[in-house]
Amino acid sequence: MNLTSIQAALLLQLLPGIGDITAKKLVENCRSAQAVLKEKK
Repeated sequence: MNLTSIQAALLLQLLPGIGDITAKKLVENCRSAQAVLKEKK
């Protein structure tokens, strides 16, 4: 699945248990929302 940065950010926000603060921290650590979604557990 090839997502734009906006799509990835929106998808990240829709995941259960992921709020604004957690999403922001994940993106800061991985450098992009796409990278967060590609990370393994």
